[in-house]
Amino acid sequence: MRGVREADGFAVIEQRTGYQGSVVRVASERFRMPNGIECEYDVLELPDVVAIVALDDRPTAGGGGRGVPRVVLVEQLRHAVGGFVHEIPAGHVDGGEEPLVSARRELREETGFTARRWTPLASRFTIPGLSAQRMHYFLAEDLEPGQQELDDTECLSVREVPLDELAREALGGADSMARIVDAKTHIGVLYAAALRLGGAFFDAFRREEAKP
Repeated sequence: MRGVREADGFAVIEQRTGYQGSVVRVASERFRMPNGIECEYDVLELPDVVAIVALDDRPTAGGGGRGVPRVVLVEQLRHAVGGFVHEIPAGHVDGGEEPLVSARRELREETGFTARRWTPLASRFTIPGLSAQRMHYFLAEDLEPGQQELDDTECLSVREVPLDELAREALGGADSMARIVDAKTHIGVLYAAALRLGGAFFDAFRREEAKP
């Protein structure tokens, strides 16, 4: 992956499986660092994932014009944190599948939307201290509504929030981020704001924050 500099002298000496689940494999790896010191760390083997920033430019039900696009969010039950979290649609890349194919599927299944226009945004490691898992971000535009295809284990509802409103929350610091507590959503919203709202939006935000 671009951005990763090869470590001369690095070598994995031994690997042992500590746990094998349906999605996660935990391995204990013994490796030699470039300075010759041997260490042992736990490593998570996880499938790559996709995250979709879907922007709805259609007129609102009340007849409003296009104006500022709305971000399609899912308010999803996350058992690990014990409640519902607002997120951009996301999901696993199935084995051998291209990330864009996964992104199209996840958007349709979770929200019912399909998109005529797709733009790859970035691929980033999610937790490089523990895993080589990558998250592939996409921008989805020119949306068409449809029917959700949820699994029995998915408990979520679809929300649409203006992009500028979400971006202000993401930029406003810890006290203003009650709605976005998910890292991928934070990144995706700011990426979309930079592309669709431009520098003028960020300049205006800085001026607002500088007011006494």
